[in-house]
Amino acid sequence: MTPTFAAIRTLRGELVVNLCRTFAARGVAALGTVMLGVVLGRLYGAQGWGCSRWRRA
Repeated sequence: MTPTFAAIRTLRGELVVNLCRTFAARGVAALGTVMLGVVLGRLYGAQGWGCSRWRRA
């Protein structure tokens, strides 16, 4: 194998690793966003803590 092909193979390997890391990071960020939405929805939803602030005594 010539040095050029070895360099290309190395770059392709690094590209795949970087794409996998990016994909994983975006997946974690998306799950975090969904979980934040669930938590905030439970806190400020119709039955949550936020509803009691606006009730009249």
